[in-house]
Amino acid sequence: METAARKSKNIPLAIIYQYSLGTSWAELMEVLRANESPWWRVDIEAPGGFFVWAQPAFARPNPSLSHIRLYSANSLGPPFPWLTLTEGCPVRSLDLRCVSVNWDSPRLTGLIKLRLIFTTVIFEARLATILLESPRLEELCLNSIPLFASPEWSSKDPIPLMHLQSLHLEAIGSSFNRILTLLRLPSSTSIKMEHVDVSDIAKGNDPALFHIVPPVLPPWPCIRARFTDERFSVAVKPDSKNKTRYDIRGRYGGIFLFTPMLMGCWAVYVTKLELELPKHFEDVSVYGMERLSNLESLKISGGSWVTHALSYLSHPQGLEPDGICWPNPRLISLNLAFRSVQSYSAVGTSFLPAHASAVLDLVQNRWSQVADTAKDTSKLAALSSLVLRIPGELNDADSVDALATMACGSAKVLGYGTLRIISIE
Repeated sequence: METAARKSKNIPLAIIYQYSLGTSWAELMEVLRANESPWWRVDIEAPGGFFVWAQPAFARPNPSLSHIRLYSANSLGPPFPWLTLTEGCPVRSLDLRCVSVNWDSPRLTGLIKLRLIFTTVIFEARLATILLESPRLEELCLNSIPLFASPEWSSKDPIPLMHLQSLHLEAIGSSFNRILTLLRLPSSTSIKMEHVDVSDIAKGNDPALFHIVPPVLPPWPCIRARFTDERFSVAVKPDSKNKTRYDIRGRYGGIFLFTPMLMGCWAVYVTKLELELPKHFEDVSVYGMERLSNLESLKISGGSWVTHALSYLSHPQGLEPDGICWPNPRLISLNLAFRSVQSYSAVGTSFLPAHASAVLDLVQNRWSQVADTAKDTSKLAALSSLVLRIPGELNDADSVDALATMACGSAKVLGYGTLRIISIE
């Protein structure tokens, strides 16, 4: 235990304590009960029973108390120990786990950090009041907390948290959408969501997820988007520094957000797209990809959807005054893997003659007339990398012959060194 205690009653204390098996907290209790010095920081990890006994110490006036971190080692669930602070505590950082809070008293204002994990129910109106009175909040984490709806907040404007750097929401049931619609965040906020049913937050073609951030977009295309059956992540690279914008994990993961993302205002800023497509995703149209006008790198693995995407890329969409209009004209890197019909896995588990034909048709139709040195971004860019991930063993001789034909035909168009074939064991 560290208390940083001093004899003077006027010098605020920092009380730091971490419980371990066999360690007595009698000394800490004595400090809390007998020492009359004020506190400025309390950082305690202890069994739930300790907080019950320490409640009177927390209830006394602490005009210097600005940082509170209380982690109760209560593994049996509620009821959790209660925390009631006195009025006048200038708390700036509140971090609680398995510690219940009396939200009615005191008023929490001016918070910089708020982390609540396994705490008591909080009403939407109370949370909104705390956030409204903490305009400089930088970190917000809500984990396993029941959030009760407050009808009086259903029609109010979103709360601007223009200094928020990190938003972490985890296992809060059906409350994800309510919290998202409650907030308005700067474009630099990093959003992490875990144990979420993404099909819930992706309802409709205009989900709340894409509206908590105003349309303050980067000055140039620099967004990487990744969709899998369990995850959706978006990274923005301002000033060449990779910063995660969204990171969402949960049941029916981020693949449900693919179509809404294509329709969003920042689709034109996506330069790199990765898709690992589960079997139930095959009926989604590929034609929304035309909105990704600055796409440079595409990595996809899956079943028939991959073949449909190659066919889509193989044909021009129409004519422009200066020539043919191709979909995704800046595409210079393509990474492909095919899934067998019977497999639910998104990784490459198949390579058939039909797959080889689809790749070769794409190469010959799209890039046969493009010079290797083409750099004019107003026209079709030359492909610099084509990667195929295929199973370690092909099913039959026809597949082997088709692979060889595709490799030779692609090399004639793209030049040697552009195509790479990777065997997946």
